Amino acid sequence: MSNGRQASMSGARARRWAMVAVLLLGFFLRVHRIGEQRVWWDEGWSVWAARFSPLDILRQTGNDVHPPLYFQLLHLWRALSGDEAAVLRLLSAFLGLLAVALTYALGRRMARGNLSPGWATLAGLLAALLLTVSRFAIAWSQEIRMYALATLLALLAVWAARRVWQGGRRRDAALYVAATTAGLYTLYLFAPVWLAINVAWLWTWRAADRRRAAAERRRELWRWAGLQLLIVALFLPWALYAAGGFLNTASATPIRPLDFLHIYWTVLTVGIPVDVSQFNRLTLPALGIFLLAVGALVFHALAASRRPSTLDAANSSPATRHPPPATSSRGQRSVVRGHLRDLTLLLSILLLPALIVYFVSLPRQNFYNPPFNPRYLVIFTPFYSILLAWGVAALGSRGAGVQGSRGESGQWSVVSGLLALSLSAFMLAVALVGLRPYYPGRVLVDDYPSLVSTIGAYRRPGDAVVLYSDTDWPIFAYHHPDEWRGVPGAWTVTPELAGDFLTPIWEEHEAIWLVTTPYSAGGDPQRYLPAWLAERATAVREFSYKDMALTLYTRTAERAALADHLPSDTPGNLDVPLPGGGTLVGYSQAAHDFKSGDIIHLFLYRQGGDKGQTEVGLIDAASSNVWAITPVEWPATDGLARQQVDILVPPEAPSGDYRLYVHDAGGATVPFGRLTVRQKQAEFLTLGDVTIANPVEAQFGAGIRLVGYDLAATTVRPGEMVGLTLYWSSDGDVGQRYKVFTHLLGDVFNATTGNFLWGQVDSEPAANTRPTTTWRAGEIIADEYAIPLAADAPPGTYRIEIGLYDAVSGERLPLLGPDGAPAADHLILTVVEVE
Repeated sequence: MSNGRQASMSGARARRWAMVAVLLLGFFLRVHRIGEQRVWWDEGWSVWAARFSPLDILRQTGNDVHPPLYFQLLHLWRALSGDEAAVLRLLSAFLGLLAVALTYALGRRMARGNLSPGWATLAGLLAALLLTVSRFAIAWSQEIRMYALATLLALLAVWAARRVWQGGRRRDAALYVAATTAGLYTLYLFAPVWLAINVAWLWTWRAADRRRAAAERRRELWRWAGLQLLIVALFLPWALYAAGGFLNTASATPIRPLDFLHIYWTVLTVGIPVDVSQFNRLTLPALGIFLLAVGALVFHALAASRRPSTLDAANSSPATRHPPPATSSRGQRSVVRGHLRDLTLLLSILLLPALIVYFVSLPRQNFYNPPFNPRYLVIFTPFYSILLAWGVAALGSRGAGVQGSRGESGQWSVVSGLLALSLSAFMLAVALVGLRPYYPGRVLVDDYPSLVSTIGAYRRPGDAVVLYSDTDWPIFAYHHPDEWRGVPGAWTVTPELAGDFLTPIWEEHEAIWLVTTPYSAGGDPQRYLPAWLAERATAVREFSYKDMALTLYTRTAERAALADHLPSDTPGNLDVPLPGGGTLVGYSQAAHDFKSGDIIHLFLYRQGGDKGQTEVGLIDAASSNVWAITPVEWPATDGLARQQVDILVPPEAPSGDYRLYVHDAGGATVPFGRLTVRQKQAEFLTLGDVTIANPVEAQFGAGIRLVGYDLAATTVRPGEMVGLTLYWSSDGDVGQRYKVFTHLLGDVFNATTGNFLWGQVDSEPAANTRPTTTWRAGEIIADEYAIPLAADAPPGTYRIEIGLYDAVSGERLPLLGPDGAPAADHLILTVVEVE
């Protein structure tokens, strides 16, 4: 075997192993911590739709803004895998991994048009690696949504279209039609990809050799047009059926073209679509490299077009020193046309669909215009990777085409190769900057799991579940797949409406589980629904979960007697004797990652025993220190009892691994379970660290004090913002999360709000970043608000009213008087003049 052939085989093996390594890395990045993220609204909707029969999925998606193919595929997937979020997301992970493999193949094929096989393979590997580490591509490969499937289908459609253009077989045409049609049935915004493919084909057809017979050119036109008509025919029935579902979407908000392009470029390079200006120091140099790479491709094409009878020297094998073989002028033109065709295709897919996404997102009436969301751009990321990698490889290959002595050619080859390596490393580093904070941010939040587990533990066949209100209903529906009723979030609840809604449910069931969400106060601030149930219930059981609550209202005496009985099986993962007798037989927890101020919902199961008390808490695995000591009172019982224990993660607890513990009957510490804590604390501010323009001494309940405020301006105009900063302090023992309300109250009645309220902002302190459970003793919390004043607010004096309240019950924290007794439920802070 010749040395050249051995080198070629060795290089091929190395490239294969390199691609295997890229795929393994891509698989790891797409499955790592895939289950460590709460199911969000759209994911919940996906699972809810996939639970229907295939025919009902068609009905549901016919009235939605997304077509049915992904949901049909998810229906089949979950039939095999079940409803666990991590497993359902694996479908997208596998589709995303296939997209990486196809990006390599497509990038390599495109680059072979004007580069040597070795450089073309390197271009494919770099394209695959860029997509592998793209945070944006990874994120949407870890979602129960259709975007990974749409991305794969876009690559397949482009792959097949190129094969058709190169005179491919019928199976290539069939693949093109199938991939494009499937893409349209997956995502309506797949249509711009289809349009971009046709733009590139039209350029190819017009630029083809004009000396060919007119009849041959017409046959090509009709063949291609026939494929497009077949796609239209396959998709048209669905488009007509579902037109009413998506054409009525008209909720877009304006976005400036420069802002759109800024977000688009940052998404492609860094993979983060928010606060994009912070990455300018990376994205601007990256833009220069990208334009340089595209320029190199254009230069290659122009240089090749000027050579009448030979291909670019880069087409020669790097393993030989011989000049490239002579090629006919017609073959030369064909290669150049193929190069320009692929370049046109990639640029069309990157630019044309993005412009259409922008145009579609502009607010108009009676047209499909969803609000702009960066996730619509994810299907274009592989083509950015291919174009960039191809251009960088073209820069690197220039040394192989330098004319001169062997030494001069080798010198330039080394220089251009190092340049390509440096540019590739920089673009990969830019992508890794975006990827680095991605996985630490994937934390499984216990929003509904603990709450739903309590329903599952105590619910009986005659019970009903009511979601109050249903703003986040897909998330709840994912965790609670059984039947439930929802109070519409758009309702303004009155006593009559509460009775009309609840009466039929109450009369048909033995009990009602009321799931109170943070949105319930918006439509029912007077709490008419829970009041209606409490007035008629024979027993009430309440459970608290962060900013939500679960309440059982029993209708009959028989159901009330079983309110605390556990009809379901319990985990048998402990065997610990407890004070007062009885045995701790099991525990469960829905989440395992927490940060400072979070509440751990722990469920303990005890078998028998008299009334007694024990202690649970956290043990730091690194230092064996004990944290969050929480007493547990056990009632006397003959059977099995389930006790919910809420453990507050102290702000002082350091980051690291922890175990739970319980004291047994002998007082010994028995560790169990595992969890991690991430200490998340702001700088500790004291009164000496801040300048407060208006000191105040106002004492609220729960040990919370307002020590002052700053007002940005005392005079404002309608439609402007009132800038307000509140300064809070506490004794450090606030064990519950409270929201702050800020109101602008005028002397003129506001018909829109139904009261004298002309501006309002409610949130947890410091824009939801400093819950009251994270406050440390003596710390000053700077809490900023921008209160919007209604545009039609009349001139006059407006009072700024503030206070705190429990987001679940709506109950306000009392403002204490000098004697420590409740004096009011709000504080009039100051006034502003409206001109």
